[in-house]
Amino acid sequence: MFVESLRGSAAPEPTPASTLPPATEPSVSGKAMSRLRARVRGRLTPADRTDAPRSLPRSDLLLVGLLIAGVTFLYALYALRVGSFQNDEELYLLLARNLARHFPSALWQSGIYLRGTQRLDPIILALPFSLLRGPGAYRVGHVIQALLFASTALPVFLLARQAKLPRSASMLATTLVLFVPWAVVSTSFLNESVAYPAYAWVLYTAWLAAAQPSTRHEILAILALVLAALSRTALLAMTPILPLAVLWQEWRWELKGKGWIRRARELPRRLCSRHPVVSAVIALAILMFISNRMGLPPGRNVNALAGSYLVPHIGPLSELLPRYRYYLARMAAGTSFLAFALGLWWVLATLTRPRDGARHALSVVCALGVAGVLLSLLQAGADERYVLYAAVPISLALTAALASSIQAGRISLGTALGVVGSALVVVLLIDSVSWPPLGGPYDFFTYPAATFYQRILILHAATVHLPFLHPAPERLVEIAIMIGAAAWVLAARFARAVRPAAVLLGIGLIALGATQLVYSMEKFTASSVISGPDMAELSWVDRHVPDGASVGTLSVSRSETLSYVPIWRVTEFWNTSVKVAAFFGPGSGPGGMWLALGMEVVKLTIQNETGLLSGNNGRPGAKVPDYLLMANQGTNRLGLDGKSIVQDQILPLELIHLSRPARIAWSLAGTTNEGFLASGQPATATIYSGALVGSEPHCATFRLMAPPYFRGRWPYLVISGSKTRRGSLTASQLSTISVPLHARMGRNGVFATFSVRVHGQVAAGNGSYVSAMIDSFSVGACPTRQPALFRTQPRRRVGRA
Repeated sequence: MFVESLRGSAAPEPTPASTLPPATEPSVSGKAMSRLRARVRGRLTPADRTDAPRSLPRSDLLLVGLLIAGVTFLYALYALRVGSFQNDEELYLLLARNLARHFPSALWQSGIYLRGTQRLDPIILALPFSLLRGPGAYRVGHVIQALLFASTALPVFLLARQAKLPRSASMLATTLVLFVPWAVVSTSFLNESVAYPAYAWVLYTAWLAAAQPSTRHEILAILALVLAALSRTALLAMTPILPLAVLWQEWRWELKGKGWIRRARELPRRLCSRHPVVSAVIALAILMFISNRMGLPPGRNVNALAGSYLVPHIGPLSELLPRYRYYLARMAAGTSFLAFALGLWWVLATLTRPRDGARHALSVVCALGVAGVLLSLLQAGADERYVLYAAVPISLALTAALASSIQAGRISLGTALGVVGSALVVVLLIDSVSWPPLGGPYDFFTYPAATFYQRILILHAATVHLPFLHPAPERLVEIAIMIGAAAWVLAARFARAVRPAAVLLGIGLIALGATQLVYSMEKFTASSVISGPDMAELSWVDRHVPDGASVGTLSVSRSETLSYVPIWRVTEFWNTSVKVAAFFGPGSGPGGMWLALGMEVVKLTIQNETGLLSGNNGRPGAKVPDYLLMANQGTNRLGLDGKSIVQDQILPLELIHLSRPARIAWSLAGTTNEGFLASGQPATATIYSGALVGSEPHCATFRLMAPPYFRGRWPYLVISGSKTRRGSLTASQLSTISVPLHARMGRNGVFATFSVRVHGQVAAGNGSYVSAMIDSFSVGACPTRQPALFRTQPRRRVGRA
């Protein structure tokens, strides 16, 4: 229905004279009178205009739909191979998952949207995560991202067709905007996938408002601008495109042929009558600008729209020009150089000497579209995904240039010189910026156009050897660009060759764009750093717990350290069932734990003697999770009473299904997170009643391991009740000790304790000193033969002082 509303109605065919009714006395109908009044006001109805919206045949829309489906399939094939994520992806996906859990209240929590207005992509991705979990939700999310990026074809095709470009030229522009190296961003969960089509809709609706003025088109343009701002905060820079496009079209085309004074006198009246919504927007913008300069509250609130990005400021021209040369060179490289050159000349020629209102409006929105992208890059980084959007106006301008050449029969000498001059500008542009060597796997994602330029064009050019000449590879590429432009100019100068030359050029640009696309996709997703395990392996927790189960990460022992932050991040990113961060000890939060958005923090407490666990999150009703993830390397300083479900093959984590009621079997105090003792200081083990059931003797078994690089022998002492065991350790010695437990009754139940003490220490390398380490602690039935070294501790005689 939305597409149908954008089509409009075709201009009515003129009525044949033979079908006219016989002449009657002059009379004016109400419909004709309203049309006459509209003409007097300078506003024509759509039926009166030669540039009224054209109805698109269903076959065209079907063709675009098939292209979108095919490209979506291609993008998704590569996206499903990606097994890594970036910081921004983590932020957006956690926002989506939080929204899926707390819809719709999370929509109004503006404090969690730190990146300004952009929140559309998390809202869209919340749908699969509200219906599925890992790994299915991630697969569906990748397909949605691919589809969103490919949907850019629809507004581009509509704009090309409404601007009176032929079907073949429109399909060329539609294909070129999808076959760009920057399409590699569609394999991620970044917001470019939704911002790219939103940008294209802004250009299309701005063209409608300028070339076919109506209240409906102006409202559509405003809605498109809002959609773009919600998709990416940087696209707030596109806000001026609507009033500027309308003003430019009215001044340069609608008032063409009139003097400047008359134009300035008629322009306000035409704006008010033909563009009432835009006129109101311009008045509101002026009011807000004045209030901002005066420091009034409404003005200050405008700056808050950018969020953590902040409102960029225009720096010195000496700093701005090098940045813009860099961005323009990347735009040229990503659009195959010649597209940039031909499109540049067509836009300049059409703006200066317009011959058609629709084409002039197209050149206006193309010029403003690139300007808006550059405005958004005032303080952007070097990532090429920020220049992605320029592919839309460049592709449209290129196809308009080819279509104009075909329709004219051949290009003029001025056009030929202009194209060659534009190609020279492109050559000077790419020669004026640096192309540093790239080598990391993420370079294929961050700098796809530059990577293709260096690794394919430059390296292949280095293998070319010319007789008597030895130009640098960069010069050979620049010569090839100039030869391509000259070949097009020479062919287009002949009427019979202009159409075949345009077809060959279009096919060549599609082939080069597709090559860049596939190269970037293949190299990026084939890297072991990027691909690695598939999503089923990464979502290993979700696969081993039932739907609705409560799963928590337990910050204890080694997982309390900062070294586990990447492990927790990976686990929480790929497993939607992990929603709790559990910890022991003082304070209100786990130390060293990565707390993702929406994670519930639960403090666990242990009941004396029984080992029963209880949870507290500051609100009534908190409970201990059904499953806990904990480190599976070395000692964990406690033993959870439950069943080990699985140990991950990639991460050093173990998934424990807790018993009910939840309890621990034992705990160990007096060691470091890694299990090291301090010289001469005891480590105390407490065994709770849950591990002391049954009548057989119980023993605690553990390994006492001495570190390397020390001399002599270290004595150790184990005391359990009235029993002691003494021994000594040498460097790197591993001694297995089984300690008989002597249970005693407490206020809440039966429990047992013993202590371990080692004398001797070595430097740990970080300025601290450690002694031996306790490892592989367990509680069970005693072995058949008790250790001979355990003996009754002699009683001390109490005498007088």
